[in-house]
Amino acid sequence: MLLSTLGVVSIVTSPNRLIAQCDPVDDAFLISSEVSFDFKGDPRVAMDADGNYVVVWEEYTDYYNREDIYGRRYAADGTPLSPPFIINVHTTSYQGDPAIAMQANGDFIVVWVSEAQDGHFRGVFGRRFLADGTPVGMEFQVNTHTTDDQEDPAVAFDENGNFVVVWESYDQDDDQYFGVFARLFDASEMPLTGEIHVNQYTTDNQGDPRVAMHSDGTFVVVWESFEQDGSGNAIYVRRFDNSGMPLGDEFQINQYTTGSQSDPDIAMDCMGNFVIVWESAGQDMSDRAVVARRYQANGSPLDNEFIVNTGTTGNQDDPSITMDCMGNFVITWEDARFVYDAIFAQCFDAQGERMGGEFQVAYENNPSLYDPSAAMDNNGNLVIVYESETYFPVYQYEYGIYGQRYTCLKSAPDPIPAVGQWGIIIMGLLFSILAWLGIKNKNLQTEKV
Repeated sequence: MLLSTLGVVSIVTSPNRLIAQCDPVDDAFLISSEVSFDFKGDPRVAMDADGNYVVVWEEYTDYYNREDIYGRRYAADGTPLSPPFIINVHTTSYQGDPAIAMQANGDFIVVWVSEAQDGHFRGVFGRRFLADGTPVGMEFQVNTHTTDDQEDPAVAFDENGNFVVVWESYDQDDDQYFGVFARLFDASEMPLTGEIHVNQYTTDNQGDPRVAMHSDGTFVVVWESFEQDGSGNAIYVRRFDNSGMPLGDEFQINQYTTGSQSDPDIAMDCMGNFVIVWESAGQDMSDRAVVARRYQANGSPLDNEFIVNTGTTGNQDDPSITMDCMGNFVITWEDARFVYDAIFAQCFDAQGERMGGEFQVAYENNPSLYDPSAAMDNNGNLVIVYESETYFPVYQYEYGIYGQRYTCLKSAPDPIPAVGQWGIIIMGLLFSILAWLGIKNKNLQTEKV
């Protein structure tokens, strides 16, 4: 009562949230140099602090003999800063399955899978670039274990330019299945660790890893594990410190365990809180659904898992997530509610509340759209990229990589009192206590009289 009299409660608790919505900026735009019958797919995007972004994808340079990793740089306003360019130096056979991470200053790293470059089957390679697109040296090998396949990489940066790469490796944990491995590097590509075995449970396959890294170098790895929860794939996670030492055991993310939960992705805010998203078979009573769960930096869940998609016809799968520093996040996914596959997305605020409804990213009627990837900065700039695949008679397809830009209103967290406000609050408390004591003393004196 004393606090409310002085207005202290209103300073501390009154919400100041905006109803956020992402509005498209212009039309969808072509990122690849052309739309052609040569395959183009697996697009990924990363964004710097100013909203500039880089898109990478795999593309057949020679349909029968060669597939390469391509990249293209864009300014925050959507102006291309370069034509498409080849990332990899080694060009024999297959280079594919790219992933990208970007620092606040615009420097970026791309990792990918290369066929037979490490002397065996598939291996993981990377290359760093300055913000202007200048390569920092040649490509480098990530994995040291080269027997069988190492593939499906992901990468993340800390604020000093150190980075972590994760991937799946076949039979490295001696069970004739895939396991998840990681390795830390400093800003000059020097290894800080050997290969780190991420998963503890090693029966059957553990794969499809993704990673998020905090500014202090701690990181979180998420993956899918087959039959670990007794019913198809399940989603597991493990936290690590900045030296690569585990911060506890792996733990399960999904609460719904019927059927398979697979294809995870992860994003982290500036406090180290993170959100994990995945696809789940049958959870929305109609094929596959997109499901997410929020966590504190220490690994404690902030809430139960929740279904992201509101439309449930057909499959909703292959999700991607991006998050800003304040904890607002956007999830995008493939959606089969129409005749042709489409891309949908949903915005959330830092408390996990929906900001507006789900929205369709692109409106082409003929092409099927696949494999979305999203990136967002702290100023409301959002870009979603995807693969377009148009079917023609006689079993031919035409491929292109496209993007769509958005401007998003952001949710502001409940205001925290500034230093001056704390002074007002404390002084108000003191005056309230003194006033209360004065009234109490006066009443006692009155009673005595």
